[in-house]
Amino acid sequence: MDSDRHSEYSWLVFFAAAKASRPAACPPSPASGTPGRKLNAFSWVMIIAGVIVLVGTPLAMTYRVLADAASASASPPPQYVVIPAPPPPAAQPSPPSAAEAVAPPTRLDIEAIGVSAPIVQVGLDAGGVIEPPPLDEENLVGWYGLGPSPGEVGPAVLLGHVDTRTAPAVFARLKELRPQDRITVAHTDGRRDVFVVDRVERVAKTAFPSAQVYGSTSNPALRIITCGGAFNTTSRSYADNVIVFASFLQASPQL
Repeated sequence: MDSDRHSEYSWLVFFAAAKASRPAACPPSPASGTPGRKLNAFSWVMIIAGVIVLVGTPLAMTYRVLADAASASASPPPQYVVIPAPPPPAAQPSPPSAAEAVAPPTRLDIEAIGVSAPIVQVGLDAGGVIEPPPLDEENLVGWYGLGPSPGEVGPAVLLGHVDTRTAPAVFARLKELRPQDRITVAHTDGRRDVFVVDRVERVAKTAFPSAQVYGSTSNPALRIITCGGAFNTTSRSYADNVIVFASFLQASPQL
């Protein structure tokens, strides 16, 4: 340790001074006839220096220890960087509650594929299948009235023809929709609900995904169905269905 080395050095200085003060041979004193010793100036300087070092070193070490302790106690506590929490997400429009009834839909607008058509309520035919709008109405959309209205919690179902006997119909371009395209549904009370496309699927009618289309959801959802795939000239129908799955985005207040 530093203190041990300083003490050792102090003793060496002291003994060196003592040795320097003792001459190799002292002549007999004329007065007493006994050997005598005389200290020269250098010897006194070395002795004094040794005493100073011997005494001063412990004092210096004591002062250093006290100074270090005082410095440690006076040091400010460590500073910690506080990282601010990220801001909360932007408020999203709340969907209607399960108990909130939404007025029947009256019009469908899909700007991405040029659709702007009135909506009529439809039900089930004798075979228990949702009946489409009349085939001769090329610009008409049917809403399955036994299910949720668009904007109510659950999957609202709209359907229409891809063509008629003579011309393309309201959903001729439904398969062209892409994720994030917007769909707007107007209601009898002036309310307008906006949905955003999640995905578009084409499935065989023999493998229709009833659970995905009609299964319950925790928020308002929209399903739009038309025909697609190859046309069977014998049965006079298409082999597939094109289905749009869309999620509720927001509702505007009644006008």
